[in-house]
Amino acid sequence: MNQSLFLAAFRSGVIVGILDAIAASVNAYAQRGVSPAGVFRYVASGALGKSAFDGGLGIAGLGLLFHFIIAISWTFLFFMAYFCLVGNDFHCSTTFECPAIGL
Repeated sequence: MNQSLFLAAFRSGVIVGILDAIAASVNAYAQRGVSPAGVFRYVASGALGKSAFDGGLGIAGLGLLFHFIIAISWTFLFFMAYFCLVGNDFHCSTTFECPAIGL
């Protein structure tokens, strides 16, 4: 993956993460009255277990970090899948390079 493609995928992942974080926070507040910190403590609980719900802003920050890692990772995966299918700038030679589409 060349540098400009890498930067495009990274920037797209950050944008996806921001928009998804806003959507999740607004949705959780509108439906259940849960604060954004509560949303990201829930994300952190995937790695830390139920004790994450008792944490403060540090745990919520860790959940936000996990959220962005996941969003950026999925974005990179979709970029790879797209370029495997289209064949521009990035080529797959094995199944392990394109697990999402199984080429």
